[in-house]
Amino acid sequence: MKRILTPHLRRIGLRLGFERDWYLYLVAAVIGLFMGFAAVGFIWPLRQSEQIAVALQGSGNFWLLILLGPAIGGLITGILITLLSTDGVGPGVTSVIYAVQRKKGKISWKIGLRKWLASTATIGSGGSAGAEGPIVTIGAVVGSNIARVLGTGSQHTGTLLGCGAAAGLASVFNAPIAGIFFVMELILRDFSLKTFTPIVIAAVVSSATTQGILGDAALFEVGEVFSSDSLRFSVTQIPI
Repeated sequence: MKRILTPHLRRIGLRLGFERDWYLYLVAAVIGLFMGFAAVGFIWPLRQSEQIAVALQGSGNFWLLILLGPAIGGLITGILITLLSTDGVGPGVTSVIYAVQRKKGKISWKIGLRKWLASTATIGSGGSAGAEGPIVTIGAVVGSNIARVLGTGSQHTGTLLGCGAAAGLASVFNAPIAGIFFVMELILRDFSLKTFTPIVIAAVVSSATTQGILGDAALFEVGEVFSSDSLRFSVTQIPI
């Protein structure tokens, strides 16, 4: 089915004038919108796991969760990595940088799926991992595969890959400016206006979409009590 649809989509893209800037901006906006919803799907299970931990706080099961949660999450992560084995996957955003530098922006969807599921299991169970690398990889996979389906050239493939990566980072951390410059400086290493504009569009659209659904809250909130003057920290709060 993919082999049948891709040539038709390529011809449609050429007729619409994909080489023109306005079409590139339109695709960047679509990627931003898609990544806004994808970020919601990425954030939601992490917040649910956090709420479960808060609900169990103060009970005997809470300490059991602290001891067994990361171990169970690590087991699930190991199973997912084994089942979704793929070449060229490293920690953080190394697979994305490698795809840009050596594969002309082409990155397999399997890498994004593996990062999504494995990182959700790790972070949600209290493992030592962050959300930056996974969401950048997920966004890069979305942008790269959309570019592949549309049959763009290698130059636009890298730009759309950057759009997805910046959009994902902007949504999850509510930081569109940081997402834009992170991608342009670290991943693409391209500060041209033709690359900058679509990435800005994707990041802003994605961040606005996620905020419209989840609100303006941060991914990992500590609550207002942690900013009160009367708060006193103790050793017992370290596991929390």
